[in-house]
Amino acid sequence: MIIGIDTSAVGVRSTGTSKYISCLLNELRRTDHTIKTFSPSPQNYFINSDFLNSLPIIKRGGIYRNLYRKYFLASEMKREKVDCGIFPNYLMPNNFNNQSAIIIHDLSFISHPQFYSKAFVLFYKNQLKQTLQKNPLVVTISEYSQKCINKYLGVAENEIYLLQAYSNSVRENNHQFIDKDEIKRRYFLYVGHIESRKNLSFLIKNFIEWNKENGLDFKLKLAGEVWTHSKEIQNLLLNYSDHPDIEFLGYVPEDELHKLYIGASAFVHASFVEGFGFPVLEAMHYGLPVLCSTGSGTEEISNAYSIFFDPNDSKNIKNGFDNLMQKLDKQLISNKIKYSSELMQNQLNKLLTIIERRIKDS
Repeated sequence: MIIGIDTSAVGVRSTGTSKYISCLLNELRRTDHTIKTFSPSPQNYFINSDFLNSLPIIKRGGIYRNLYRKYFLASEMKREKVDCGIFPNYLMPNNFNNQSAIIIHDLSFISHPQFYSKAFVLFYKNQLKQTLQKNPLVVTISEYSQKCINKYLGVAENEIYLLQAYSNSVRENNHQFIDKDEIKRRYFLYVGHIESRKNLSFLIKNFIEWNKENGLDFKLKLAGEVWTHSKEIQNLLLNYSDHPDIEFLGYVPEDELHKLYIGASAFVHASFVEGFGFPVLEAMHYGLPVLCSTGSGTEEISNAYSIFFDPNDSKNIKNGFDNLMQKLDKQLISNKIKYSSELMQNQLNKLLTIIERRIKDS
């Protein structure tokens, strides 16, 4: 088969989606099939205005990607004579009629619409509805997302295929357990976008209170790009940017992120909803104790190696911080992690077999 894969979501900056696509490409290239990638290039763009190109919504790439998928992607795949398409970011072009698979990472814009603009929710719900009408294979990244797709889109669970990625950016772990006398100089780490659904106001407020109540001097370092400029996020930055216990690092390249994981005492993640959670998985690879919220994909991937808390319960998360301290008083945990290249390859082979059968039957 000639398999075309939409790589338009891969940008200069590393995100969960781009990491997923990287893993997927690695595994596709291990198969006997011909793999062709498709991504926008400057000659595709018909937005030539310097003013428009200076706007953040354009610079981030979302508009470009959507225009590319709508007006160019299907014709490019047709020109390259692909037998099937894999669309790893929810949507496929309306005018692509070959066999295909779409990958739905999560449905947070449906399950938690309060964290998105009404226009965003309406657009993605409408586009996803059009995509599903073309009867692609529906693929997702966790059992949590599998259940959400069944609940919110009505797709039977046995018709939703798992294709689970792994961490391929973790390097040799030089993390050494720290002496108790040095604990007060250490930090907890959060990695992810700065946006409302990550529940950062709750995390920071309770961390500061817990730190003070216990006479500790930990810092909380937050590595991630500001993803939405909602009033809540503006207030978050206004209230805590100058706090001595809180450090907003902005987007951190992989080289620096590696050092942050090594230096951290523990990893914390308070998100209301996640389809998978690459930062949590990476923290496990670095042997860090993990504190994360219940009710999302992060609970699934880190169970039973994490300490969990209710993302709405202050007492619960403070107890979680206490449990982290107990782990630090002992030794770093060694996580047996099931997510691997071999797992993804096995899942991918099953998926490609189904696509081949569909092509033969069509």
